[in-house]
Amino acid sequence: MAMAMQRIYGLPVLAVQLGELDGRPCADLALVDNTGQRHEILDRRSIPLDAFGLQDSDPSYDHVQVPPEVLPWVAEWVQEALDPNSVLWMHFKHPYGVLGAVPWERHLQPVIGIPLLRIPDSFPEQDRSSSVLDLALVATAPAPEGPSLAAQMGAQVAKAIAAGVGDRLRLHVFGDLEARDFLRRELSGLPVLEVRVHDFEEPIATDSHRGELRNGWLRWIRQAMDGQTLDAVHFIVHGNTLGQEGAVLTPLEPDSPDRAWPVSVPSGELKSFLTQVGALVAGFSRPPDNYSDFGLRRLVDDLGAVRAGPVLLHDQELDQDFDRLKECYTFLTAPAPAYPPASPSLMLMAQPKQVYVPTSPVPPTLPGDDLPAPGDAVKEHFKREETPVWLAAAERYIEQQQADLIRYRQSLDARTPTPSEQAYYAGFESAIRKVRRVVDKYAEEAL
Repeated sequence: MAMAMQRIYGLPVLAVQLGELDGRPCADLALVDNTGQRHEILDRRSIPLDAFGLQDSDPSYDHVQVPPEVLPWVAEWVQEALDPNSVLWMHFKHPYGVLGAVPWERHLQPVIGIPLLRIPDSFPEQDRSSSVLDLALVATAPAPEGPSLAAQMGAQVAKAIAAGVGDRLRLHVFGDLEARDFLRRELSGLPVLEVRVHDFEEPIATDSHRGELRNGWLRWIRQAMDGQTLDAVHFIVHGNTLGQEGAVLTPLEPDSPDRAWPVSVPSGELKSFLTQVGALVAGFSRPPDNYSDFGLRRLVDDLGAVRAGPVLLHDQELDQDFDRLKECYTFLTAPAPAYPPASPSLMLMAQPKQVYVPTSPVPPTLPGDDLPAPGDAVKEHFKREETPVWLAAAERYIEQQQADLIRYRQSLDARTPTPSEQAYYAGFESAIRKVRRVVDKYAEEAL
C-alpha cells in the first residue's frame, strides 16, 4: 500500500530495500518523484551493509549509522528539487530486513532541513477523538531503589505532551511503585483536564480469550481503564533485542519486588494491546542509558509499518528541552492536516493525508474507498468525551482487516491469484462488511 500511497499523494520519496552488490548484501536506495501520478526513479545507489555498521561481528548493532556518502546525495536532491515547505518521505520496501532500524532521522534530517517521515504500509481512514483525548503514559525501568530515570523523565514527557495537546488532555500515568508519589507531586499542577496516577490493586490473571496479553503491565493498564478508550499510549521503557527483532522491557508484574529481571514485550503483543484499548497513536521515548537503541528502533519500525495510526519514537538526548516532542503531539492530535516538526530527535510514521503541505495535490479516489466506512452513529461516539472501548477496539480491528484486504487487491497487479485465494478473500471481504454492519447497529443502539 505504501507504493500506491506515494503515487496518490505525489510524495517525494527515499526508497530503501535489501539488494545484492558483487555477491554481498547491500541496501538499494532510490530517489523517487511521484508528482503527476507517476512513479519515476531519478537516481539509485547501492551501498554495502557493512557501511551501515550492520555486521555479524557486532550483533548488538551499537554502531549503526547512515553512511556518510548517502547524506550529500539526498541533501542535494532535496535542496534542488523540493519546496522548502515540503516533507521527505521514506519508503522501506520489502524485503528490507533491519534497515528500518538504522537511525535515518538522526543523521539525515539535519542535512535536508525539512521534516523526514516514514510511510506506513496501512491505508484505512482512522477515527480520532475530537473532544477529550485520553493518553496513557507508561514509565518503568530497572532501578536499585527509588524512582528510576525513566520515571523522572516521565514528568518531563508528560509536561511536553500536555503543552502539545492542551487542556482537553486526560492523562493516565502508570509507573513503578517507587515512582508514583514522585509523579503525583510533579504532575499535580499540570494544566490539563485530569491527571490520574494509577495504583496497582490486585493481581491480574492472564485472560486467554482477550488476545493472550501475557505481559502483566499491559494487562494492568487494560484493566485499570475499566472499559474506557485510550486515544494514545506513550511508553518510556528500555529497548531490547530478540535476535534481530526488537522489543521493550518491563518488570514481570506491576509492583514486582524484583525489578532487576525485566521481561521482553515484542511488537506483536504491543499491537494486540493497542487494538484492545482502542489506541490510535503509539509513542515511545528513549530513556537515559537505554539498553538497546537498535532494539527500540526495530520495534517502532515493526509496529509503525503495520498500523494505520501514527507511531512515534522520541530521542530525549537530541531534544533536551522536549520542545520537539511537544510540537509532535500538537501535530498528531490536530483536528485537521498539519505540518510536522523537523527534528533528528523524531522517528515518525504517519498517514500522508494527516500532513499539510501547500504544494500537495488533491488526492483522487483512494484504494479501499469501496469498503464500508464507519456509520454516523460510530462517528458520533468518537466526537463524544468518552468513546466506548468496545467500539474503539472494533474500529482498530476493522482497520487492520481492511488493510490486509487492500494489500491483497494490490498484489493482483503483478500476479494471478489461485482459486483458493479468490474464494478466501471473497469470504474475507464479506465478513468485513458483516462486521461493519454489526458494529454500526450496536453503535446506534448505544447512543
